[in-house]
Amino acid sequence: MSASEAQNKAEEELLNLVGGVDVQRFVVAIYRHADRWVVEATDRSSGLSRVGEGSSFAEAWLQQEPKYAYGSVANDHGSDGLDRPRQSF
Repeated sequence: MSASEAQNKAEEELLNLVGGVDVQRFVVAIYRHADRWVVEATDRSSGLSRVGEGSSFAEAWLQQEPKYAYGSVANDHGSDGLDRPRQSF
């Protein structure tokens, strides 16, 4: 996938996320840290959280993984303590 195609896909997914549902349900943070883009998306109703990092917004968005993959387990485990499969919002 070209950089332009990746950017378009990431932007489309972001707009679908915040435009197609109750926006109060989601928290999306997009920021730069140490010259890297970081994207975090949390579904407040389920507690599921995803994070991605990359050299561009598109890379960070398209590489999001469950937050527990980055060392934080707070919201991606069920009450039984089992890891949940990768989910998209």
